[in-house]
Amino acid sequence: MGEDEGDFRATPLWYVVSRGENLPLAEFLLQREANASYSLWAAVWRDDDVLCRVLLKFKPELDLRAHGETPTFYAARLKRLKTLNLLIEAGANPSIADFGGRDAVDIARARHLPGEIIERLEALKRRGHTGRA
Repeated sequence: MGEDEGDFRATPLWYVVSRGENLPLAEFLLQREANASYSLWAAVWRDDDVLCRVLLKFKPELDLRAHGETPTFYAARLKRLKTLNLLIEAGANPSIADFGGRDAVDIARARHLPGEIIERLEALKRRGHTGRA
């Protein structure tokens, strides 16, 4: 499956994260080399900053797209501010567009997210997402 695939990978880790509240099992799977990348969308859906932090420790690919959206775009679209902030801090690329040509900055403005978040996304975009915001 490619980075712009139409479906995500519903792995055992994804199921654990999507159901939430089972941090020990998530850590168990991650310590046994479960891929954290596709589980970011589940953490965003729940706006689960605890599980998102754990996933980020295992260096997931931040800029994959599923159904045309990166986890950062998805977090902005759903107004999941806790996980959006973590993805910004992790250096996710806010300039990757969805299939409609909108990026995370565009959707953050359209969803009237707090100005501070929009400014951080814009700054990250200007810097070329080269590190922590």
